[in-house]
Amino acid sequence: MADPANQRKRKRYQRQWAANRYRERRIGLVKILGGKCDRCGATDELEIHHDSGSTPLRITQLIVGYSVERICAMLRDAGATLLCDECHNPVTHETWVENRRREREAGEDDVPEDEPEPLRVISAPPVEALPF
Repeated sequence: MADPANQRKRKRYQRQWAANRYRERRIGLVKILGGKCDRCGATDELEIHHDSGSTPLRITQLIVGYSVERICAMLRDAGATLLCDECHNPVTHETWVENRRREREAGEDDVPEDEPEPLRVISAPPVEALPF
C-alpha cells in the first residue's frame, strides 16, 4: 500500500502544477483573444466569456487539459469573447436567467424559482503586466 504522506505530497504537487499551468495558459489566451474587453475596451480584470451550451467542458478544464491550439479552436467554435468583470457579470446573469426561463417553459421541474447571485471569476492581470 502506498505511503499516505507521499500521496499527500503528490496531490499537493498535482494541484500546484495544474494551478500554474492554468495561470500561464490563461494569460496567453487572454493575449490571443485581443487583450481587451470586446465591449468597453478595458484591459484589466478580463474574463473569457463563452456560451456554456456550446462548450462541453468548463473553461478551467479546457485550459489545463488541452493543447493551446485545441483550446483556441474550441473557444472560436463557442464564440468566445473577452469581457471585463463589469461587462461579463451582467451578460452571464442574463444568460443564466434566459436558460432558466427556457427550462421552466420546457416543463423541467427541478429548476429553482429564485436566482442566485452571479459568481465572481478570478481575473487575469492587465495586459501591460504580461511577461511576453
